[in-house]
Amino acid sequence: MKAISIRQPWAELILQRRKTIELRTWETKIRGRIAIHAGKKVEQAACDHHGLDPAILARGALVGYVDIAEMIHFDEETWEELRDNHLALDGFSGDLVGWRLANPERLPEPVPMRGRRQFFNIPDDLSVLPASLVETA
Repeated sequence: MKAISIRQPWAELILQRRKTIELRTWETKIRGRIAIHAGKKVEQAACDHHGLDPAILARGALVGYVDIAEMIHFDEETWEELRDNHLALDGFSGDLVGWRLANPERLPEPVPMRGRRQFFNIPDDLSVLPASLVETA
């Protein structure tokens, strides 16, 4: 299964069904179910804006799953029209692509593991995570 690292609070907002468009600088042809990995970095201003306590957000762990449904190409009008879906705090910059997300599902407990840039592979059975992905203290 493919996984992607997403900074907090964005990973949490996806799982809460508040963020339904993920913003990236690149498109993907991947559609369907992917795993969400909460990265170690937290964007404090976004936590404050969305009323989330960064101290309780999972970090450095697999936290759930979501479906990628489609790609969205923004112009200024669609950026503003979809702001309640992508939740970006900044204005339109013209260089972002939206991944429309659907069907988020939270894992019962976060699974500590290393993230990666871009997509990375994880086993469908999380009980057999390779050592290269396991988070060590």
